[in-house]
Amino acid sequence: MYLKNAMAIALSVLLLAGCDVSTPSQVVTQPIQLRDAVKTAVLDPARPDAAAAKLIADDYKRDGKGDGLSLVFSYAAGDPQDKAVAEKHARAWRALFVKHGVAQVKTEYVEMTDPQYLGRAIVSYTALSAEAPKDCGRITGYQGADVLESGEKYGMGCESETALSKMVVDPSDLMGKGGTPDDDSRRDGALVEKYKAGTPNPKMQGMSASSVGSSASSGGAGG
Repeated sequence: MYLKNAMAIALSVLLLAGCDVSTPSQVVTQPIQLRDAVKTAVLDPARPDAAAAKLIADDYKRDGKGDGLSLVFSYAAGDPQDKAVAEKHARAWRALFVKHGVAQVKTEYVEMTDPQYLGRAIVSYTALSAEAPKDCGRITGYQGADVLESGEKYGMGCESETALSKMVVDPSDLMGKGGTPDDDSRRDGALVEKYKAGTPNPKMQGMSASSVGSSASSGGAGG
């Protein structure tokens, strides 16, 4: 009986050893990635907006790569007067960006034959951007009906990482920031040595609240 049980256990171990019970994980464990991206915004040429210019300038100063802003204004092809108007609008927008601390502002003008593209201005710049981990796609069914097999390619957590990446205000924070500046440890230690030794602090010279109050009272009585 004992021999039969031993043989059964040994056979079970051999069978289990031949089975691969591991399966590849679909859970995303990669961190949010940082990369240089081109940011763009559409402006109303005829209405220079100080608040909008400040938002763009602040974002550029925080995350921009130092290449400056690029402004592109459209005008009707073969119409010198319309180009002059576009140049006037460009100067107004450029002045706002310079006012808010952007020194490099490149301006370009593009001829347009299609009326629907007239009266537009675009500002663009290269900046550090936080994005979802590499190879992270949108969740199955995000763009409508999908097949069941598409779910096998989706990494669990990608949609959450995508949403989190859009919440990062300053992507450079993910690279780490320096702590307190370097200082002389001996000098810092000397400041607390007397405190640790229990040495009383010397009496402070100058006025005190009680003396000021008594002076005021005596002065009032004498009056």
